[in-house]
Amino acid sequence: MFEVLLATFIVLLVLWYKIRSYYWVNRGVPGPKPWPIVGNLAEHLFGRKTIGQVITEIYQKYDEYPFVGIFRATSPCLLVRDPEFVNRILVKDHKSFYNNDFNIDKKKDPLFGQNPFVLRNQEWRDTRHMLTPGFTGGKMKDIYPLIVGVAAKLVKFVENNPSVEADGVNARELTRRFTLDNVAIAAFGIDGKSFESEEISEFMELANRILTPGSLNGILQQLTTVLPILRIALSVKMVPKDAEHRLIEIVTQVVNHRASSNLKINDYFEFILQIAKEKGLSNIDIAAHATTFFLDGYESSSNVMTSLLMNLAVNPTYQKKIRDEIKTVEENNNGITYETIFELKWLDACLNETLRFTPLFDIMVKTCTQPFQYTPDSSDFKKITVKLYPGDTVILPYSLLMNDEKYVVNPKEFLPERMLGKADSNRSIFFPFGNGPRTCIGQRFGIMQIKQGVAELIKHFDISLSPKFRYPPKLIPLNFLNEIQGGVWLRFKKIGN
Repeated sequence: MFEVLLATFIVLLVLWYKIRSYYWVNRGVPGPKPWPIVGNLAEHLFGRKTIGQVITEIYQKYDEYPFVGIFRATSPCLLVRDPEFVNRILVKDHKSFYNNDFNIDKKKDPLFGQNPFVLRNQEWRDTRHMLTPGFTGGKMKDIYPLIVGVAAKLVKFVENNPSVEADGVNARELTRRFTLDNVAIAAFGIDGKSFESEEISEFMELANRILTPGSLNGILQQLTTVLPILRIALSVKMVPKDAEHRLIEIVTQVVNHRASSNLKINDYFEFILQIAKEKGLSNIDIAAHATTFFLDGYESSSNVMTSLLMNLAVNPTYQKKIRDEIKTVEENNNGITYETIFELKWLDACLNETLRFTPLFDIMVKTCTQPFQYTPDSSDFKKITVKLYPGDTVILPYSLLMNDEKYVVNPKEFLPERMLGKADSNRSIFFPFGNGPRTCIGQRFGIMQIKQGVAELIKHFDISLSPKFRYPPKLIPLNFLNEIQGGVWLRFKKIGN
């Protein structure tokens, strides 16, 4: 009897897969034939290529088409190649693609489960509305002096490092210390102590437990992004249990300390405390919102800041432009302020070009929430139509669109000039923080801390590549963000030496 049931199950499974593999063919959507079980992403799943490299091959092969049907394991996904289609998804028809394709069980992962990035439908809208006042220009201006203080520690740390002018230092670890101390003081109201010694501080160790590239948790996060069913099957948590307990413990200590001492500081943590009083939030809720700031402000900002320093080391002409610009601003304004840090046009252009040239991530994945039909208007693509239904998944190849020769002149060259006053001119291909209603809520903080840190380093040091670093770099295949293998080793020569 068991053999009969097993044989029946296998036959039904094979039949289901056969039908499933024709998902896009039956809708008239072109695309490569999927492999059993692994779909079209096998080389990424086996750690041979990054997700961006795999998607690039498909993207280039179907150059005449506005979209391509592919499979993420056995799950069908629509790879969107037409910028206007991207704009419809993110902006004009965002209600048809309301949610990001990221399923988190809040009961199993209470800290990450309240991150606006993973929340869905009305719950996302309510949380976004609640947290947005904490990221306004006025609130960032309150936090700015804290970032200035950490940036001063960054410069002193580099000055006191005996290896900065010889072998150099790993800029990835350097920027991690910087962004970690920023989020520690702003989101948790504590000193991260990342610059007190060469040793890793407790707070940095905590961050590494969650986000370290190449770690078991990091690899599992990437695999469950490509194969969402694994998150449920393996009960994968974004924030491991021990880190979760420690973060809640830290928050509880800070809450109790501020209450007993009647201490009020103009930081993000105080903003969350006020919301907690108004809405009756628990310490776990407070920890969840502080963790959102922590996760969004630490690893991604450090990654981008590292890439920016690397690009400036390779292109020293732009270091001088930024340094001269800083000098002029300081002379005219008695130093750099919150307002003037956003007025450094060359620093801004180099940052935006870094986001294009060495992107933080390769794809965005959205879920269709109501029936939608699209036919391209552009003569660049064949006139074919796709109908999407609730539950269908679409992949937006962010890094490929803004490095496509159709839309960008000389995309393989680092040319910040192209970004001078033009970064927002075509949000259909350049959307490093997303676009539309679900634009990254923390982008203002991220930009502020990156600019302040880089401005201080450029002001005090000439930056160049270390002999220990091979350029162009290679990326770690299995990582959620684009991460350079072995770090980025740079030399820092004190200006005037």
